[in-house]
Amino acid sequence: MAKYAEQLKSYDKDADMAVLETIEKRYASVLARRETRTVACSQKSERETVAKNWAQDKLGVSYEDGIKAVEAMCAMMKGTRAKNRAVFYYLVAKKLDKLDTVRKM
Repeated sequence: MAKYAEQLKSYDKDADMAVLETIEKRYASVLARRETRTVACSQKSERETVAKNWAQDKLGVSYEDGIKAVEAMCAMMKGTRAKNRAVFYYLVAKKLDKLDTVRKM
């Protein structure tokens, strides 16, 4: 968790570590695999998958709002080569004002 927390703190110094931990536990198997632990913003299909599977299905927002949030986070994290999935999901949830939804997972 320390490495994820460090990356998250670089984007949100007041981040709620309990929310990050919830995401990490929920997606432990995804985060354990090298090929899926990061988000590839350069791939349209990856952005669409995160918008549908995370923002729409898990956070309960429209696909349109989800894709806007995903693209905003891709732009914000542009300088970070390895965008950790847990950090990315946290930031998308925060952008959509859905951290409380994650807390209840």
